[in-house]
Amino acid sequence: HQLSDALSLEQIEELGVGALRAPREMVTALAHVTLDADGVRDVRHGKSISWPEESMASEVAAMDESGDLVGILVRRGDRLKPDVILALRSAPGEPQ
Repeated sequence: HQLSDALSLEQIEELGVGALRAPREMVTALAHVTLDADGVRDVRHGKSISWPEESMASEVAAMDESGDLVGILVRRGDRLKPDVILALRSAPGEPQ
C-alpha cells in the first residue's frame, strides 16, 4: 500500500464510507492465522495463544472465521501475543 493511495477527509466525505478499505485489505503482506471463536475471545482479552508452527513470521494478522481482521499478533517463542486489537463493530443501534 502506498501513501499516494490515501484519501483526504474531503474525499471520504464526498465518496462516503464505502470508499474506505476493509482492515483485512491492509495486512495482505503479513502472514495470516484464522482463529476459532475461543481464539478470537482470548486475543480480544489480551491473552497470548499457542501457535507452534516453526516457520511463522514475527508479526501475524489474526482473522476470525469470517475473514475479518481481529488484530496483529507478535511471536513470542511458540506463542502469539496480541500487539494491536481492533475494536468490535456494533450492530446499528447498539452502544459502541
